[in-house]
Amino acid sequence: MHIRIDRKPLMQATQRCLNIVDKRVTTPSLSNLLLQADGDRIHIMATNSQLTTQITLHGETIAPGATSVDAKKLHDLLKEWGDVEQIDLMLQNHRLELRSGRSVMRLNTISADAFPSLPQIPLSGLDVRVASVVLSEMIASTQFSISNDATREHLTGLLFELSADHGLRVVSTDGHRLSFCQTPLVPALTIEEPFQVIVPAKTVVEMRRLCDDVDQDIRLILDRDQIFLVAGEQMLTSVLINARYPLYEEVFPQDIPRRTMLPNKEIDTVLRRCLVVANEINHDIRLHFADNAVHISASNQEQEQVDDYVAIHYQDAPFTMGFNGGYLRDVLSVISSDQVEMAFSDEVSPVIFTEHALGIEKRFVVMPLKIG
Repeated sequence: MHIRIDRKPLMQATQRCLNIVDKRVTTPSLSNLLLQADGDRIHIMATNSQLTTQITLHGETIAPGATSVDAKKLHDLLKEWGDVEQIDLMLQNHRLELRSGRSVMRLNTISADAFPSLPQIPLSGLDVRVASVVLSEMIASTQFSISNDATREHLTGLLFELSADHGLRVVSTDGHRLSFCQTPLVPALTIEEPFQVIVPAKTVVEMRRLCDDVDQDIRLILDRDQIFLVAGEQMLTSVLINARYPLYEEVFPQDIPRRTMLPNKEIDTVLRRCLVVANEINHDIRLHFADNAVHISASNQEQEQVDDYVAIHYQDAPFTMGFNGGYLRDVLSVISSDQVEMAFSDEVSPVIFTEHALGIEKRFVVMPLKIG
């Protein structure tokens, strides 16, 4: 094998591989990446047995072939070769030789045949297209409320649901809050029943990176066992969490009597100040609504206290409720509009925050805290 390729795109591809390979394992194939050269296309692949990335770059193949090399060492060498624009990679006596001018670097390799087999897109999977900016926004708006409780594996991932009626839904919950995003699909699906899969949290991170790396439609293929994302010359594949997701729609309360619009940035600024003195465990914040204003306060056992007011449109009866201030800030951080709608019933019922942006309907459910 002998290829000639630009250093920068190759380094970027190896960085994406580094995000996936398991650097703690002793199995070389799971800490290596696979290089394949054929014609003007150079294929780079990496896997940790759960998550796989495949990237195609353009270069010159002087001699076709394939090999497997340590992903981190290759990336680090390319990174430290900052003044070089183009390099040659040659397989010589079971070593990968990197050359540019008089500089030569050699890395040990293993046979490409020892690399794990790569997943193939199933013919039976549901195949839809979503704009990269939309999918990235849906992931960003739900990713923060994925549970990290390993005893509840079904909550440690992101729910992707496809249906003829609702299009694409992305949902997460950790039991204290729930994040929900929905966007229509064009063309609409014709399936009879909603199709659900749970995507692991680490895969979700790489999905968002891929979406942010391109400006085009993402091809999303869902099967019972795997999910595939295809964007141009990149493909990401992952196994799924084999579990049943909770009936999330039952969490949304009906007939909510109180609604108001909150100025996003002003509320967030006040919350930041309150969290300085709030309880370090519960981060409890008190919100009191009355006379077209919300009084936001926090205190601690040392008698330290923060009190502040934000003007809003509120003319119902005075009302007080408590929240985990960190949870509120998480919601506000993914609201792109200047204002967010808050709907609530009483001091113990779920509270809903809603926004519509980029053709996405967003709903966030946060459970109040008991306040003394």
